[in-house]
Amino acid sequence: MKLNKLFLTLTMLSVFTMFSANANPIETKTTPIPTKPKFEKQHKPHKHHHFKHKKGNHLAEALNLTQEQKDILKQNREASKEKMKPIMKKMSKKKYELDKVMLSNASKEQKAKKIAKIKSEMKALKLQADEIRKEDMKKFEEVLTPEQKVKFEEIKKEKRAQFEQRKQHKPKNK
Repeated sequence: MKLNKLFLTLTMLSVFTMFSANANPIETKTTPIPTKPKFEKQHKPHKHHHFKHKKGNHLAEALNLTQEQKDILKQNREASKEKMKPIMKKMSKKKYELDKVMLSNASKEQKAKKIAKIKSEMKALKLQADEIRKEDMKKFEEVLTPEQKVKFEEIKKEKRAQFEQRKQHKPKNK
């Protein structure tokens, strides 16, 4: 009889410890808090770091730009960069807000409303950035000679064709 009690006690103890090890009695839902937005661009190492030329030099060479044209375009790029900075900072903040909302414990309806609002604001910022880019392209083309404009159009067509070809070969997400 004592042996049966001892066996029963040990069996119950082992079953109890087995189930208690798998079950967490105080299970709390923890969500990772998004990191603060990074406003400045983080530089990643280039895949093709063996190239010595700066980005854009190939276009300058292909169009045979003069030094005066290069200087004007550099000034335009710097001005554009300054215009874009506040927009990109706002965009980064909106992405951070979006991450926070997505990770929040709010109801689906509340999340959906907040997400829609943030995405709408992000869309407006993207449109502002697109306008600046269009202005920049117009300024770029104004600096070119008629021959350079023809060559530039040819280059753009080639790049579009390459993009379309890559897009066709890219597997679609399901």
